[in-house]
Amino acid sequence: MQHEGRQRKILCVHQGYELYGSDKVFLRTVEQIKVAFPDALITIHLPQDSSLADKIRETNLATNIIFGDMWVLRKANLKLKNIGRLPSAIACVFKARARMKDYDHVFINTIVVIDYILAAMFSKISPVIHVHELVRGFTALVFSWLFRLSGSRTVFISPEVRDSLCFTWFKDHALVVNGCEDLSKKVDKETRLKYERSDDENKLNLLVVGRISENKGQRIAVEAVGLVRKQYPEMKIALRILGGVFEQQTHFLEAVKAALKNQGTGQLVELHNFNSNILEYYLWSDIVLVPTQNEEPFGLVAIEAMSLSKPVVATESGGLKSIVVDQETGIKARTGSPGWLASAIGYYIDNPQKKEEHGRKGYDRYKTFYTIEGYNQNIRRTLMDWWMDE
Repeated sequence: MQHEGRQRKILCVHQGYELYGSDKVFLRTVEQIKVAFPDALITIHLPQDSSLADKIRETNLATNIIFGDMWVLRKANLKLKNIGRLPSAIACVFKARARMKDYDHVFINTIVVIDYILAAMFSKISPVIHVHELVRGFTALVFSWLFRLSGSRTVFISPEVRDSLCFTWFKDHALVVNGCEDLSKKVDKETRLKYERSDDENKLNLLVVGRISENKGQRIAVEAVGLVRKQYPEMKIALRILGGVFEQQTHFLEAVKAALKNQGTGQLVELHNFNSNILEYYLWSDIVLVPTQNEEPFGLVAIEAMSLSKPVVATESGGLKSIVVDQETGIKARTGSPGWLASAIGYYIDNPQKKEEHGRKGYDRYKTFYTIEGYNQNIRRTLMDWWMDE
């Protein structure tokens, strides 16, 4: 498709509307689309107006933002009681197909935006799907067929995500590993002094960042802190959990609160609603925990912590396996048991000098593999290669 004499029209679709991991990656990707195609007319489609839309307006990333009319595949929506919503979901597919006709290129962020993926099967446009999810078994097979039948091009955020799908079936595919800003460069002298490491070796600040759910492991972290307190009664341990629940899924928060009550750790643990001022939470911490229980597609929190020279205790889950090097940039723990997580935390109590050593090596690994500059260059080059001649 030639674009001489007119502006390209690009549609970018995203299932989120807050500022968690996939939302941040979406913003960075749209920024690079704008850099690659500065004269393009960019429309962004989101489920609803919220903090993500505010950020898009603030940075002037889009020509237009549209809301609603999107079929997002979520576990809660797959229950039999929601069968009545199927007609409206099917209607979203037809709306997506009609909308795609007005654009030269379509970028779909995450595989749960199912209406656009289905619509692509009946469209002349080959969308680019940015795959953030790590799926297995029958689910992986279904999505592999959908991507093939829709003629989609796919970008994977980690080798583990790529290898979970039958990627050799796809029209085009690329591995573009996520990256993040070097947060250490954003710390001014006054803030750095405020959060200088304490000389008190009996003090240990732990941080968990992410949407509260059973998968993200906040409950496991609370139980692990209870075990650490019993084993090291002299330690002044503090755990901050930064994050909120998705929409009405308050039962996950209640499970965390129940664990606090059962462990008697209420005075050690603080629950904080998620906010974009995450930097000071990282600076406050001595160790960042990433206790994901199912497979983590990537692990953005881990590389953000590494960019601030923080050691990371992470479960051996999905993309975290290749990010965290055990006994070098952090400690790996098995999933499913607070005991394993407690043992990893205990390692740093027994070997306090390792916190700084692992943090320093973590920063070196971040600079080698996970910088925002590397991500920007790779995603921009990939999209330009695919779209320039269309």
